[in-house]
Amino acid sequence: MERKDIFDVVRDFFALLNSPNTSEDEFENVRALVRVLDDLARAYHFVIYEFDGQANDPPAHDLQLYSAMRNLAGSKFPTLGDYSTVDPLEVPTSEILTGDALDDIADIACDLQDVLWCLENTSESNALFHFQIRYDSHWGRHLRYLQVYLYEILH
Repeated sequence: MERKDIFDVVRDFFALLNSPNTSEDEFENVRALVRVLDDLARAYHFVIYEFDGQANDPPAHDLQLYSAMRNLAGSKFPTLGDYSTVDPLEVPTSEILTGDALDDIADIACDLQDVLWCLENTSESNALFHFQIRYDSHWGRHLRYLQVYLYEILH
């Protein structure tokens, strides 16, 4: 997978979020989301960059951006909601945690928005740095928990 392909996958994620709901099949969009999440997870393994210490960081996220992304996710995927999960490092565990699919999608979108901002305003290397560092520290966990939830919905 080349750099261009990684950025295309990021754009595909946003294209899906912004596309109109035209199908009568309520799970068609969910299946499309599963595909693009799989592509994002795969793309992570092809990220190679040289750190650009001179590049600017993207602007800080604000509640307005998060709210817009969450509303977009809710419009696109109205059947998604809360789900239960557990801490996989605590065995056995008695604590059940709650995940929120729309929050997951919004958090992934906010972090990927930073990747596109860097691509447009700094460099490809800086965009790839933000793709990888944010995956490792934030959106990768959201993606993986969301994937399990979506798997259960579709099977």
